[in-house]
Amino acid sequence: PENTKLASIEEGLKFCRQFVQRLLEFARMSPVDKRNHDVADMIDSVTNFFLPVIQSKHAKLVTNTAQAKGLQVFTDRNLFETVLLILLSNALDAMPAGGEIQVSCRAILHGRVEIAVRDSGTGIDPANLARVFEPFFTTKEPGKGTGLGLAIAKNFAVEHGGSIRIESEPNNGATAYLELSLATGIAQGAA
Repeated sequence: PENTKLASIEEGLKFCRQFVQRLLEFARMSPVDKRNHDVADMIDSVTNFFLPVIQSKHAKLVTNTAQAKGLQVFTDRNLFETVLLILLSNALDAMPAGGEIQVSCRAILHGRVEIAVRDSGTGIDPANLARVFEPFFTTKEPGKGTGLGLAIAKNFAVEHGGSIRIESEPNNGATAYLELSLATGIAQGAA
């Protein structure tokens, strides 16, 4: 019993250390390097990077960025890619038995671009759907998530003059929609 207690305490300390590290990363203001970036190129880069992980979980990835070719957003590429990885990771976690993730991107009204990440997973209970963007809210079991991913994604969207929302029905998958403003005017020509 003593060894069991020590192992339990050690596991708890490990979780706390990881939790504090993520909290510090969330709170830390790191330098942002905003430039114009092609949305389709960034999405393709992230999905190609994450594809082996998706395939290892017996899931399929369908990417459609044809409508976004040439569209640019003024963003920090690392932040954008981190947010997309969060959305892909959440989609994959929602499909423990495998399934399909669809990523698409298109121009929408008012000079904006919409990136959608849809999964065929378990969906989100309506009571939880209202809370998914709250920092530290998670439905994952202890040690599997801190509830910071979607809070980071929302913070990113707001800082870029955009928005993020999730639509879902239990047992019918979920779709995360990230909307950002397209780069326009003089900034469009800047590299």
